[in-house]
Amino acid sequence: MLSFMLSISIDNPFSTPYPNTCYDNLSPQIDYKNSYDPQFLYNISVQVTINEISKVLYENFTGTRILTRTSQDIDDFYLLSALESCRDFLSLALYNLNWSLPTSGSALTTRETRTNFRTWLSAAGADLQACMDGFEYAPDEVRKVVTANLNSSIKLVTTSLAIISKIDDYMSSHEFVDIIDTSSEVTINWEPTSDWLSSKDKNLIHNSKHTIQPDVVVAKDGSGMYKTINEAINDVPRYSNKRFVIYVKKGVYNENVRVEKEKWNVLMYGDGMSNTIISSNRSNRTGTMTKYSATFAVYGKGFIAKDIGFQNTAGADKGQAVALFSASDQSVFYRCLRHTRKKANTLSERRYNCSRKIGSTFQHGYIDTKMFDYGHENLGRVKTFLGRPWKDYSTVVVMESQLGSLIDQKGWSSWGNSRTGPDTIHYVEYNNVGPGAVTTNRVRWKGLRIDNTQKDASKFTVRSFIDGDKWIPSTGVPFQADM
Repeated sequence: MLSFMLSISIDNPFSTPYPNTCYDNLSPQIDYKNSYDPQFLYNISVQVTINEISKVLYENFTGTRILTRTSQDIDDFYLLSALESCRDFLSLALYNLNWSLPTSGSALTTRETRTNFRTWLSAAGADLQACMDGFEYAPDEVRKVVTANLNSSIKLVTTSLAIISKIDDYMSSHEFVDIIDTSSEVTINWEPTSDWLSSKDKNLIHNSKHTIQPDVVVAKDGSGMYKTINEAINDVPRYSNKRFVIYVKKGVYNENVRVEKEKWNVLMYGDGMSNTIISSNRSNRTGTMTKYSATFAVYGKGFIAKDIGFQNTAGADKGQAVALFSASDQSVFYRCLRHTRKKANTLSERRYNCSRKIGSTFQHGYIDTKMFDYGHENLGRVKTFLGRPWKDYSTVVVMESQLGSLIDQKGWSSWGNSRTGPDTIHYVEYNNVGPGAVTTNRVRWKGLRIDNTQKDASKFTVRSFIDGDKWIPSTGVPFQADM
């Protein structure tokens, strides 16, 4: 038990974003003697959330019940695709929530564990939001029913995130307090102890392809075990802690690949990001949602990609088209290229909740026309923006990078029919160079910081933003911890 008092208790639900949801769902599970125990409240909150999402998934999103309730045509390909995608996102949310449950009485006493739990909860919240986003173009009647079904689940995830965030804030400010036995004082070691990438894996990343012994070889010319990548993925053991290595020989592989959440510790390498290319042309205009339109989608933890290119060739008028979709924990993409053919290219980050420490940082990057060179077709003239606000708390930082002339002078694009970004976004440009780094004609949004931004930018370095100095060295991938 954590022996300290917080402002969170079942008698004080107003310290959470949705007090009524907090009280109505948690109070039946709690009696007076444990109503002020933060860890107990957190455990109950996550478990109640899991139960709620499970109920929604199996009672309302099984089959076509949602569409039947709204009297919609169940043969509508777009709606059926959105429904199928939503079911997968709900299952993924449950998977992430189960990882956010403590496994012992002292599980919340380390910062690493609390940070991991916040990450898993944030991922679950993003999964629920992605489910709802899939019905963006559905009839109003359908969207209202979907929203009504998921509203409580989203509020419960946010409540759990608020509880663990308050616990983490308190304990981070009391580093040297003994949180197990208050009769003595000890120093807590904040350093994470897990070295999740072994020395063998690091060698796989850096060694020549000729010295790596793959488990499976994929080759279009028939010289390998399989001709398609999906066939090789089928051979990956479920939930295995042993690294499974797939070598994909030179060629363009026209397929949509999914590495499911049960497929752990896959390392896939090719003959170079311009030689081994995974390509597809799906988009949401073809009736497939984000995760299904993605050329390459990965969910299983511990995934590593090396020397492979990912592309989506849907075209400029096909709407949202995704080349790479990654929800893999502890993953590495090394010497890989991602690109999409669109009217406008953007670097953007979805963030729906202010409690989440999440965003996209581009540091020491190179953004120029070569990024959009598709063989004989150069799309360098396509409008390219640094980002657009996908959700209210979208966060993108571009610093110390080379920006080519393809970057539109406005810098940032609005979302949909809006002419501006929400005041709650956090966009930063700092110390960039090149013709695309000129900020004279940038959009003037409240959430955009382009002047005297060193203080803002310093919060988003590898060390400050993701504690990367503590875990990236184990990958062997070169990086710079600070500015």
